[in-house]
Amino acid sequence: MDLDQATIPFVIMLANARRLVRILLFALFLTLCISTALLFRVADIVVRRHLDRAYVARIYLKWLCRLCGMRLQVQFAPDYNHSKQASLVNQPNGLKHIRGHLIISNHVSWLDIPVLGSQAPLKFLSKAEVRNWPVIGLIAGAAGTLFIKRGSGQSESIKHQIQEKLAQNQNVLVFPEGTTSDGTSIKRMHPRLLASACNAEKLIQPLTVMYLDEDNRPSRIAPFIGDDEFHKHVWRLFGQARVTAVIEIHPPVTVTPETDIAEVTHKIQQRMQASIERRLGSQPLQRLDQASIAP
Repeated sequence: MDLDQATIPFVIMLANARRLVRILLFALFLTLCISTALLFRVADIVVRRHLDRAYVARIYLKWLCRLCGMRLQVQFAPDYNHSKQASLVNQPNGLKHIRGHLIISNHVSWLDIPVLGSQAPLKFLSKAEVRNWPVIGLIAGAAGTLFIKRGSGQSESIKHQIQEKLAQNQNVLVFPEGTTSDGTSIKRMHPRLLASACNAEKLIQPLTVMYLDEDNRPSRIAPFIGDDEFHKHVWRLFGQARVTAVIEIHPPVTVTPETDIAEVTHKIQQRMQASIERRLGSQPLQRLDQASIAP
């Protein structure tokens, strides 16, 4: 959105007003999350078993999306209708009724967690730092997230845990890129964790996530990349009127222990890249001058 000098003070004032309202709502939301987590702990003790938090976590992630000004669009990729597996996802309901799938997505931001988690019951695979993030870490932990430390040699253990979740007919979400991008391209996807679906003989469900601004262009606010800090990113996000998150559903992929998972991963990466180029174009994103907008 191009602004003349006369309107800039008004836009800044409006952004700060949004921030104030959202910070207050965020504080209330955080209080509600902590209270709910404590209630579940007490309930676990009373009934002497671990109660499933997935449904409640999904509701809270949906509320978090609204709090952050996120507008969600779920659609099917053009190649979806040509897939023999198309009937395996209930189209009118998108992802809500799939079970026992290894869901893979490109990774743009911490926002991917509430955006995708609000659409289906998921177990997340996430970096260990997420556990310490306000609200996100709390909800992700309650939802049964598998936290992994980079370079810790946990890959075999994590693969085994993913297989167990899939065998229990639970969905598991992984980000095969292993890091975030600016959302205008797909980084090289690592096939190692996708092999969990092969061993469990479960479907792989690829998704592409794209973020758009109010002018339907690639969002410069949503990406959380490089040396970005969580609190500064939230500050910028809270000042934005709206960000649209588009989830594009690709055809599910059937795999077996004999599947060449490296080849499958490469083909999925090409499909995701094609989705991004079709919707966003192929130009790299010009990042915001963070020094001028940081708190």
